[in-house]
Amino acid sequence: MPNKYIRTFLVVVFCAVYTNAQTDYLIFDAIQKVSVDSLKANLRVLTGVDSFYHNGNYKRISSRHKESQGNVYAREYLTSKLSSYGLNVSVEKFEEDGENIIAIQKGKSGSNRYVIICAHYDSMPPEGEAPGADDNGSGTAAVIEAARIISGYDIKYSIVYALWDNEEQGLHGSDFYAANAALRGDSIIAVINLDMIGWDGNDDFKADLHSDGRPLTSLLVNEIISINADYLIDLDIELIYPGTTRSDHYSFWLRNYPAVLLIEDFYSPKGTPNDFNPFYHSPLDQMWRINYDFYKKMTQLALASLSSKAEIMSKAGQIPLANLLYQNYPNPFNDATVISYYLAKEGNVKLKIFDLTGREVEILVDKRQKEGFYQLNYVPGGKLASGVYYYALITDGGNDIRKMLVLK
Repeated sequence: MPNKYIRTFLVVVFCAVYTNAQTDYLIFDAIQKVSVDSLKANLRVLTGVDSFYHNGNYKRISSRHKESQGNVYAREYLTSKLSSYGLNVSVEKFEEDGENIIAIQKGKSGSNRYVIICAHYDSMPPEGEAPGADDNGSGTAAVIEAARIISGYDIKYSIVYALWDNEEQGLHGSDFYAANAALRGDSIIAVINLDMIGWDGNDDFKADLHSDGRPLTSLLVNEIISINADYLIDLDIELIYPGTTRSDHYSFWLRNYPAVLLIEDFYSPKGTPNDFNPFYHSPLDQMWRINYDFYKKMTQLALASLSSKAEIMSKAGQIPLANLLYQNYPNPFNDATVISYYLAKEGNVKLKIFDLTGREVEILVDKRQKEGFYQLNYVPGGKLASGVYYYALITDGGNDIRKMLVLK
């Protein structure tokens, strides 16, 4: 099958300036709020590491298989979390025992168009412990993280945060929803399906993006690939076409809705080795095996793509009135790190690196810049030894300083 490999290589220091400062600032602001601690906290409950308190009792989710009591407990936990973000949450029943969780964040446009970010919350194997950390606690926790963050913003188009039941039995939950959406004539802008986004056993940061090749899906794919580069998320994205039919995006392909699957390096061309999770569908699919650096990037890419399609907007007071210097990422770092800042108004700008003694090591920016959001990928080469350094944003409106750590 035809495949395309897309990779952004950054070997020099540069600034990436975005023309639509407000929208780009908000997307960047949102993805900076993705928290590994938050993702872990939800995974701890979903995989049974921690119990949770509900209706006067402590409950532990030892399995999320459709026939387990843990499936019911998971539904209780997830509906409670989504409701805590002020969303309109409902449970959609289908067949004898299936229950999808649907949470809606209303857009400000009044349009009936909406974006779906989704994952299945059931797990395998059918007997005994079924923690399902990667499959698909990872996607489920990422949807919860997206709801936690994006619910704090206004959006132009509505978002549906959907968690499907009975995926492992044949996509039953998503198929029920998609079939009814088609009957209602729902206007779905995009579907972003997250299934197994936490395993990266060889640390190559490779992700698969599955497409059906239709024009609207292809546009969505191109937008996601651009977002990966523009926001320096820097996953190694492999486009899989034709995409798999084995996850919930396929239910929407069958109804001609634009949909993609974002997944770890699960599928590869014939003869090409991949990084398949060896603990798939087993009791050993546990949260301590998740690669959290990779998982964070996958969540950030999903959240940024969701924000772009729903057209994230500011609430009153969200656009900063003062200049902002963000914490570099990654930190600590070895070869390279991203430094980002926001200018509330046009002015003279300097961005400098200092060592612990206050000695100036390097000037990264020294020019006049317009209002907006700026990023640069800082590659110190051999200029910095291991240790603590400071980077300072010096403007007409004042100075801002942050600390970074170099590990060689």
